[in-house]
Amino acid sequence: MLWLQGLLLVTVVITWSFRRWGRWQTWICGLPVLTAVVVGLSGSAARLLPNLL
Repeated sequence: MLWLQGLLLVTVVITWSFRRWGRWQTWICGLPVLTAVVVGLSGSAARLLPNLL
């Protein structure tokens, strides 16, 4: 649940910075943070799924 809240927060901050800074500055600063949150979210989601293999 906390990873989803982090994803929401990162999305809001990226949207705000896109309007404030511009396209390239936002992607340079926001993409690593967004990637880290998505990797953490996918790791948590993988632990919640049943092991079918």
